Amino acid sequence: MEFHRGNGARAMKQRSLSRTLMYLCLLVVVAAAWWSFNHRSSPGPLHSSHANVEKLQGSEGCQACHAGSDFTASTSLAAACSECHTLVRDQMSRHTGIHGALAAQLADDCAQCHHEHIGDSLGLVPVSAFQRAGIGAPDLYDHAHVGGLKLTGKHDELRCVDCHVNAQNTVLAEGQTRFLGLTQACTSCHNDVHKGELGNDCAKCHGQLQPFKDAPLFAHPKTFLLVDGHAHRKCSECHTTPGEFKGLKLDCASCHSDDFDKTTKPAHKLTGLSTDCASCHGVSNWSTTTFVHDKRFVLEGAHAKVACASCHSAGAAQESVRAHGKNASCVVCHSSPHDARLIEAATLSRKDRGDACVVCHLPNAKNWRDANSIMTPALHAATGFALVKPHDKQACVECHPGIDRAPATAQGAGAQLHGAQLNGAQLHGAQWKAQFPGRASDTCESCHQDPHKGQFAKSATGNACLACHRPTAFIPSKFDGALHAKSRFPIDGGHRAVACSACHKVVDGVRLFVGTKAACVSCHADIHKGAFDGVGMPATVNGKSDCARCHTTLAFAEITWSAAEHAAWTGEPLTGKHATAACNDCHRRDPPPVRGLAPFKPAPKDCTACHEDVHAGQFRIGDEPNAVNDCVRCHNSNESFAIIAFDHQKDSRFALDEDHRKLACVACHRPVEVAGRGIVRYKPLGVKCADCHDPRTIIPTAGGASP
Repeated sequence: MEFHRGNGARAMKQRSLSRTLMYLCLLVVVAAAWWSFNHRSSPGPLHSSHANVEKLQGSEGCQACHAGSDFTASTSLAAACSECHTLVRDQMSRHTGIHGALAAQLADDCAQCHHEHIGDSLGLVPVSAFQRAGIGAPDLYDHAHVGGLKLTGKHDELRCVDCHVNAQNTVLAEGQTRFLGLTQACTSCHNDVHKGELGNDCAKCHGQLQPFKDAPLFAHPKTFLLVDGHAHRKCSECHTTPGEFKGLKLDCASCHSDDFDKTTKPAHKLTGLSTDCASCHGVSNWSTTTFVHDKRFVLEGAHAKVACASCHSAGAAQESVRAHGKNASCVVCHSSPHDARLIEAATLSRKDRGDACVVCHLPNAKNWRDANSIMTPALHAATGFALVKPHDKQACVECHPGIDRAPATAQGAGAQLHGAQLNGAQLHGAQWKAQFPGRASDTCESCHQDPHKGQFAKSATGNACLACHRPTAFIPSKFDGALHAKSRFPIDGGHRAVACSACHKVVDGVRLFVGTKAACVSCHADIHKGAFDGVGMPATVNGKSDCARCHTTLAFAEITWSAAEHAAWTGEPLTGKHATAACNDCHRRDPPPVRGLAPFKPAPKDCTACHEDVHAGQFRIGDEPNAVNDCVRCHNSNESFAIIAFDHQKDSRFALDEDHRKLACVACHRPVEVAGRGIVRYKPLGVKCADCHDPRTIIPTAGGASP
């Protein structure tokens, strides 16, 4: 038992010792791990630009920058930075650029400007880095530090990012640079349009102050000096192929052949002019020439001021010049605007040889119509317009305005010949046609304004002034009664003595002839006040209307109505003695009217309205006061009132027997006095015998009978 006890005690001691050793080893491992953690853990996250670099990742990444035992040693850290940032190292070694100009304490301690282990909270190249280097801001950096490139002109207006594309990027990929790595050669940013032909020193010709294409610093070779007309030309006008500047020919035709071929004023190629431009043109002004015109046609007078293009232009004119080069006739260049009659008259007036044109237009004249030009009355008549009175006293300028002024002088291709601008135009052009339109002698309106304002344009004679007016004098006109008779209103009677202006009034400054109303009331007041125009009145009588129904133009007061006319007006024909009665006999003015009142009224149909009732009302019909006399029952003879048509047998209450027929009327119808005047009594009379016969005086008849 003791043995076993002794062995057990030893075993327990051994197990206790093993545990102690195990704890000691664990403590050593923990201590070693703590020591390693304390010296190998990062003080903070790297900036993404560094964190994305593979060799800087993991625990081995620390060694890439912190190779020494002292992880805070700035000298070893700066050396480690230069292992990757070789461009910075080169600047510092050459003392160029921003890093080459840093003070020693900054150059050896990158961390003073570029902070790490704080993640992306601050950029690796903050503004403070420039400020530590003595630069207020990145855009204030003087590029002269990097080798003499001074930013001027357009470059000085650029932003940093325009050249340094990563200038504002927070995170850069491995191998990318922010500001460094660019060269100062122009071709690093700009295409070399010269393709290396002129070297790489672009600033030698172009500079930075003016646009690249101007090349203000370029000095053209002395073999072709850019003076006068060539002085301000763009390079591309001569050097048409991009980048090609050497080996160009210096003769004019090499550059100006297209201009030579296309020139039509005058047509150089067509006329066969020399391609030696300098023989006519200087280099200072292309339009000023020293060409001496062929003596076959002397340029004198108006021709001396004519532009070449006026005669030498592509087309028919130039062909005519070439075909008639030795012929100085006017018609070679000028087609005549004149009528054939004038040309013939001018030709016949010539006694010596030469064109008919020179009769009026002398070749040495300053212009075609100057004082040396002659137009005789005979020649003027040949134009179709003879200078008869009053035109024979007129000055030419009165009919042809502007001919007293000289035409404009020649000015290059826009020269004016004969007052008309010639760019292919013939002879005197539009101005000649305006001044000499070839007027006919009866076209007065071509010179004179129409005072009638076109009133007669649609008439049979149109606007022909001579239809009414004489060629020698406008007033008085020849529009007489015979011509007026052809109008809607023939002139006769009293109208012949009336002035035209009395009927034809002035309206808006124009005297109206066409459209003048022919109605009498248009000129005359209606003294009848419309009495004869009312309802029931005839509009026409015997084909006449208006006042002419009654009146004539010979004398307004003289009115003669026929029986038919009276019937048309009144419905009552005039018969018998009425047909010979004067109007006033029936249509009395009672009471006498004031002038202007209507004196005529419809005559009453009651005979007693005009005639005295000799029967004192015995035959009135109807009840008073509306009773009327019906005289025509008895007095219907057209010959005499005394001839009656009374039938005693039918028209009375007392038929006449054989004895009474033998009696005179007065035997029964005796005169009596009524109201102081004597009348014959016809009624009332009795029809009984005793009414007329006294029985006491009756004479017995044969056979003893009595009535």
